[in-house]
Amino acid sequence: MNNKTKGVVALVVGAALAAGAVLWWHAVMELRWAPVWREPEAMKKNNMHVASLLLRQRGHAVSVAGTLGETAIGNLPDGTLLMADQFGSLSQDKADQLLAWIRRGNTLIVQPRWINGMELKTQADAAGDDGDDGDDEEAAPEAEPASAAPAASADDDDSSDDDSNDERAGSSGNSAPFASMIESDPIAVRFGVRQFYRTPSAACRAKRKERAALTKHVKGMQPTSCPAPIAECDAQDFTHLVAPGTAHALELETGTYALVTMPGAPAPLWHDIENTSVRVYGEGKGRVVMLATDYFGNHALQSKDHAELLLALTALRGAGSHVTIVKYLDMQPWWQLLWDRFYMLMLGAVLLLALALWAAVRRFGPLLPEPAAARRSLMEHIDASGAWLWKADGGRQVLLDAARAETLALVRRRAPALMRLPEAELPAALAAACRLSSANVHDALYGAAASTPQQFTRQIRTLQTLRNHHER
Repeated sequence: MNNKTKGVVALVVGAALAAGAVLWWHAVMELRWAPVWREPEAMKKNNMHVASLLLRQRGHAVSVAGTLGETAIGNLPDGTLLMADQFGSLSQDKADQLLAWIRRGNTLIVQPRWINGMELKTQADAAGDDGDDGDDEEAAPEAEPASAAPAASADDDDSSDDDSNDERAGSSGNSAPFASMIESDPIAVRFGVRQFYRTPSAACRAKRKERAALTKHVKGMQPTSCPAPIAECDAQDFTHLVAPGTAHALELETGTYALVTMPGAPAPLWHDIENTSVRVYGEGKGRVVMLATDYFGNHALQSKDHAELLLALTALRGAGSHVTIVKYLDMQPWWQLLWDRFYMLMLGAVLLLALALWAAVRRFGPLLPEPAAARRSLMEHIDASGAWLWKADGGRQVLLDAARAETLALVRRRAPALMRLPEAELPAALAAACRLSSANVHDALYGAAASTPQQFTRQIRTLQTLRNHHER
């Protein structure tokens, strides 16, 4: 390779490196503005903050309450009470007060509670009887959610909600326990409305899963580009409603849940085209709006024509009327729930506790005599005597002489031949027999009591070893 070729190659390599460096710098080192979604603090605190802003913009006076219990229903201003993000949970006295408030010409917007197993069976039986007669035109659409219950429990992989599972389990099993349930939604009972899980067909569920898998690989794929059968399924995801004062039919999402009608319920004044998402009932001069889906949350309000529905419903009381928004359910404190359901058990527990305290407290009266002190053990006496003799004059010699006399008496009984040896030879013979030091044995047998604890302990230990050897 000549110099010219080498120069061209070097120039190309250098240009590539320079281009790579420039691209790396712009990709890594350059700062760029990028949108970051952060939910405002007001939206975190109020799930209907956007609805509040919209209503105020349209001239409505809006007040927000944490729970219904924080608002005196007797002093509730005339207008609209919005509790759309709550499944029915009201006490009977509050329901009566609300109904009286509605009859004056006000509007209540609320979601009914779930249908229980007994109600579901009753509704399905009534729908079946109506279908046999063929006289009721609305029997078929009303019976659809109830008849879909077995399919929901068998086929729907996405229906993992705990409440819906409990309701479906109750509908298939023994429904007798539901008869003793405390009614939590008297207003829904008044109009015979319940809420149930909406079950799509198995074909639509399969096609939607297929489309979800395709959209992961095909970027920018739109639902309108799907085949016709899937588009037909998509058409089931929304409904239409012609509300008073609106110039066109409102398009609303159907959501996951549907409204069902109980036998003998009054007919609504007007409703959506499927009669499963929005129903408006008359109560005196006022209106009660039952919703199957929360259309007025911060994010749901921006979909379809949900904002127009909110304005249409609040306009039932009149333009610029007052709107009260309740954010959360009324939840009784745990102690009140416990007392309401187990007050007899609580009273018994309090009585038993009082009796136990009465038996355990210190009683008043004359002082009892001091109990006699327990006798000390023999070892305590021995320890005390040894400690005193160690400190007393000549006491150590008394202790050593006692141990020495006991040892020599034992050797005389067990080895009399050793005791016949001369006194000078006895320590060596005992040391050889017991594998001890001859000096230590002589000191233990004939020496004076040592003055230090270490030496005295050695003398006593030597004597003890001699006794142990001859006791075997």
